[in-house]
Amino acid sequence: LKYLEVLSLTLNNSRALHCVLSSHRLRSCTQALYLKDFKSSKSLDVSALADLKHLKRLQIVECYELEELKMDYTGVVQNRSQPFVFHSLRKIQIDDCNKLKDLTFLAFAPNLKSIEVNSCHGIQEIVSDVPEVMRNLNLFAKLQYLGLSSLSNLQSIYWKPLPFPHLKEM
Repeated sequence: LKYLEVLSLTLNNSRALHCVLSSHRLRSCTQALYLKDFKSSKSLDVSALADLKHLKRLQIVECYELEELKMDYTGVVQNRSQPFVFHSLRKIQIDDCNKLKDLTFLAFAPNLKSIEVNSCHGIQEIVSDVPEVMRNLNLFAKLQYLGLSSLSNLQSIYWKPLPFPHLKEM
């Protein structure tokens, strides 16, 4: 893999994800990650994905037992000069993850252009509780597409109205 520059992966368990994240070479060239059907995984620590510096697309699909995409927000804010960790992430798609309640980690992706969330009946908020230091940031400032469907318990996108200055399609 000496000359590998672009890598897109489909993974179906946390062990496979750990193997990818433990390889510097794979971390440095992964641009798309497709996490499908993580059996018996109730929680996924997405802060580990922050090491994928070139990750542009993330899909999480059919993870029926997944309850949370957790991240140590306080540690991220305290340990970095700026609080963003997913600089390169442009597109996120979450499908059929019925037990997820929020996608708060997206507050740490300032360059998102597309968010698509489908058939996640447990989601109540897209972004719920963010650290106080981040409350004045312009979330989703570059978002162009927002697709939300079959979210029967969705109550809000964020705790306050967002301007969505570049939104073209919803």
